Amino acid sequence: MTVDFSNVPDVDTQVRGEIVFEDMPSSHELERFRALSKDWGKKGKVVLSAGNLNEPALAFVGGGKKGRFSNVTLRSVTADFVRLCTAHSFTRLSLALSVIDSAQDFSWASSSAVAEGVIAGNYRFEKYLGEARKATALESFALVGGDMDGLMRGHVLGEAESYVKNIGNEPGNVINPLTFELIATQLSGKFDLDCHVYGESEIIELGMNALWHVGKGSTTPPRLVHLTYKPKEVEARKRIAIVGKGVTFDSGGLCVKTQGKMKNMKLDKSGACVMLGVMRAASALKLPVELHGIAGLVENMPDGSSYRPGDVIRAMNGKTIEVQDTDAEGRLTLADVLTFASRVEPDVIIDVATLTGSVSTALGNYTAALMCEDDALSEALLKSSVTAGERLHRLPMDDELLYEGLRGDHGDLRQASPDGGGAISAGMFLREFVDGAKPWAHIDMASTAWYDREFGVYTKGCSAYSMRTIVEYLSGL
Repeated sequence: MTVDFSNVPDVDTQVRGEIVFEDMPSSHELERFRALSKDWGKKGKVVLSAGNLNEPALAFVGGGKKGRFSNVTLRSVTADFVRLCTAHSFTRLSLALSVIDSAQDFSWASSSAVAEGVIAGNYRFEKYLGEARKATALESFALVGGDMDGLMRGHVLGEAESYVKNIGNEPGNVINPLTFELIATQLSGKFDLDCHVYGESEIIELGMNALWHVGKGSTTPPRLVHLTYKPKEVEARKRIAIVGKGVTFDSGGLCVKTQGKMKNMKLDKSGACVMLGVMRAASALKLPVELHGIAGLVENMPDGSSYRPGDVIRAMNGKTIEVQDTDAEGRLTLADVLTFASRVEPDVIIDVATLTGSVSTALGNYTAALMCEDDALSEALLKSSVTAGERLHRLPMDDELLYEGLRGDHGDLRQASPDGGGAISAGMFLREFVDGAKPWAHIDMASTAWYDREFGVYTKGCSAYSMRTIVEYLSGL
């Protein structure tokens, strides 16, 4: 098969502008700023004054009550601040935290949050828009009293999130398993990562039949990507495997989706995109952990060679799976990849996936599900999610009756349970393919992977949800 890579996008991104320091605005300017509105502290309240040749324009985005103000709030309102100002064609911005009367130096963590917010607020996916529709880009930004090390850390995280968003926003006619493979290879060259890609014949030889069956209905063959990061200056404290679901487009297969549900299914590669972002950030931050980023990459398409409801598939670990629904392809894709990840002998496995539609019914559109039977790992990830500002809610996997619904009639397991609790039963299914001796966490971010509106650090499209949480967790090891 001849593959044309000429359409592979350059998904790398740089901050549009440069983070620099400038002097504190004069006391006269701050007094003018405060006089603009009596309720200037109300969360979400935006005040904008026109500037002139002698005085700069001033904008204020309220952060709410001082006692509730956090770095999560700071990250979000900074993004709103940047988005508002660039919408009014301001390109040189300076931010001062005005919850007190005098200047106060920002902490390392606060400075990092600001830098992330700046990059998030400045982010746009405009590759396919005409020049007339492109937004004003930020040219420079200054944080008054900022910490440079914190700013640089936030710069790395913001860049990694923009990288994830760029890949996630690319359409299915651009990103497929083969082009994703090339993107991973390019990343490894830029960030000193080892990269091994397994082709279709190797996937079959490894016995990864579940992964292969999902992808065999597409003209684009499946791939397995394995990236490795090892610290060079210190001994690694832990060996961690990050697994990402990489369905580059999900039509539903023979159980084809409706047009309304199918149109945004380029988002089904979000877990694999997050994995790439984590690997990029870990390398750039020189985290003292050994990290294995693994993604199974497939297109789930309807064809004469597609897998069918009723098929029985033997997975990499030898268990047989009775297919119920070809649109529940993510758990089949991940099953073999989790077995592969277990054989890397990590201390911890974390998988990220847009796995079930039912998670949005359970938790809404702003919270991802965490399924983990290891209390210490769960506590660490939940703590990291609070710092990262990405809501996680832990769901149980101890319902024996619900688990009974996964027992197949003609295979060891049903691919999907008829007894409801879709997000939980999907987690129970994945558990069957993980080495039980290893702490494992599953993050179902199907409801948070994509947004249709702008708010805080999120723009329309791919959200990069859970990348910050995982990097925060790794940073704390």
